[in-house]
Amino acid sequence: MNNLKFEHGLIFDTNTTTFYYYIIGYRKSDCDIVLIQVDNELKEHTEAFHIDMESVVNVSYDPKITKACLQYKKGYGSYGELLDIGDTSRKTLYGPKNINQPEEREKFLDFLEELRTGLEQKGYKLDKWKR
Repeated sequence: MNNLKFEHGLIFDTNTTTFYYYIIGYRKSDCDIVLIQVDNELKEHTEAFHIDMESVVNVSYDPKITKACLQYKKGYGSYGELLDIGDTSRKTLYGPKNINQPEEREKFLDFLEELRTGLEQKGYKLDKWKR
């Protein structure tokens, strides 16, 4: 018999962190977004992963942490895609260093704003957009 306040718990390893690096490609004509996973040195890559745009119901962006979020509809099997589209410096601990892409980021954010407009027209309630 247990009379403690907490009876359930779990053990987890705080030392395990996995970083994934992607090249993002997008096409305005059909709102297609493709992610290609690359290694730390940008030399090896995987096959392209197409985001299921028919299942995306929300698009948001947080400029403070430079993360764009594409949220899938409920019951899809995963929450969505969280994309860190910020720059890196020579002091970056993990991942490619010295990547500065302000123009490309702004063009991608323009694309995401157009995508949001389409979602609003379909009747989806969207999170606030900050830029």
